[in-house]
Amino acid sequence: MTTRETSEDIDDAAAVWAARLDGEPLSFEERRALEAWTTADPRRQGALARAMAILAHFDRAKALGPQFDPRAHARPSGGLRIGRREFVAGGSLAAGLGAVAVLAPSLLQPAQQFATAKGEVRSVPLEDGSVVWLNTGSTIKVNYNSSRRGIVLVSGEALFDVAKNPSRPFVVRAESMDVRAVGTSFTVSRLANRPVEVVVREGLVDLSRDDSTAVRLTPGARALAPSSGPVQVSQLGSDSVSRALSWRKGLLDFDGTTLGDAAATFARYSDQQIVIDDPELSGRTVTGLFSSTNPVGFAQAVALSMNIKARTVGDTVHLSH
Repeated sequence: MTTRETSEDIDDAAAVWAARLDGEPLSFEERRALEAWTTADPRRQGALARAMAILAHFDRAKALGPQFDPRAHARPSGGLRIGRREFVAGGSLAAGLGAVAVLAPSLLQPAQQFATAKGEVRSVPLEDGSVVWLNTGSTIKVNYNSSRRGIVLVSGEALFDVAKNPSRPFVVRAESMDVRAVGTSFTVSRLANRPVEVVVREGLVDLSRDDSTAVRLTPGARALAPSSGPVQVSQLGSDSVSRALSWRKGLLDFDGTTLGDAAATFARYSDQQIVIDDPELSGRTVTGLFSSTNPVGFAQAVALSMNIKARTVGDTVHLSH
């Protein structure tokens, strides 16, 4: 016979989780464990919200001054002051501060989601002053709490201009990779059948993977991070970084890009597809700036420069000899 978990047991476990959430960011395994714990019993979500509210109460009380801080008036039998984690774990405020939960930001509220359609580029201002630029067909989830500004790049590509806050790091999750910064500017892309790509425009960025791989990137660095295997880091010039961000202006910058890769890139921005009928043409390279939503114009320009044919049939433009 299974014994039903008591409310006191749940409150004690919630206090431990709240204390852990108030410290260093959770690892991937810890986030999975927390999610499993909260979803197993609906009472646990409320208990965790109350425990986090107590920590928020301590933060507010400390800001107001020692006369408002409960720790200043509570001592255990040994005479030492009680810390905020011990106070929460002991349950001393659980009953008296239950109402505070409605005032504190909940960790368990659904994350905000922002997305762009094919061919759309948009900027998303965040509550902390950071700004996210979403490229075509991209989706992010934003989940901030008191100690961490969390973003999940579900798909696509985004530029993050991060407001500085050393006590509240900004962490972007892409597949098995965490991209961590305090105040900087960088892009992260998560595209099908490609490794996660990170390009740093300003500041320092730390990459960490679930297998404990860790890499620090400096301005101008580009990292390709597959789900396993070594992370490949190269250094780009400032001009190359600027050109790589041309998509914000509705442009695609190709610099020695194969025609096959260029056609695949255009497919992310437009329903008009470029089909290369002769396989030999796929390996030819192209250089220049092109409108991201005009694959027909691109194909016609390529046909003229390569002395090949561009034929449009419906929503498809064919390239051939």
